[in-house]
Amino acid sequence: MTLKLMLPTCVVSFVAINCLFFAGDVSADTVCRVGEIERIIGVDYQTPTAVVPCKVRYFKVNDNDLSFPWSAQQEPGYCEARAAALVEKFASLGWTCGPFTPPAKPEDRAIDPTRQ
Repeated sequence: MTLKLMLPTCVVSFVAINCLFFAGDVSADTVCRVGEIERIIGVDYQTPTAVVPCKVRYFKVNDNDLSFPWSAQQEPGYCEARAAALVEKFASLGWTCGPFTPPAKPEDRAIDPTRQ
């Protein structure tokens, strides 16, 4: 994926993990993988209708370690650019990056018995 493709992905992402301050959809996040190691990168917004304030969310899945390495209060596009640069850095180091799809919830499988 190129930087141009990653920016729209980051622009629309919201966090469910930090739901006290932010709200939204984690399905637009980006996951980067190498071997069994996973990192999820996204941008969280204080409100769904404004691009600032924002925070870049960096989640080390295997370590269950959540951090917010960058934030912006007034500069639109800053968080999206930082998140895209982080994804690009992982890709340049040989990681495979793409859209994050959250695992199906157990109750979803109960509704559709054909899903494994």
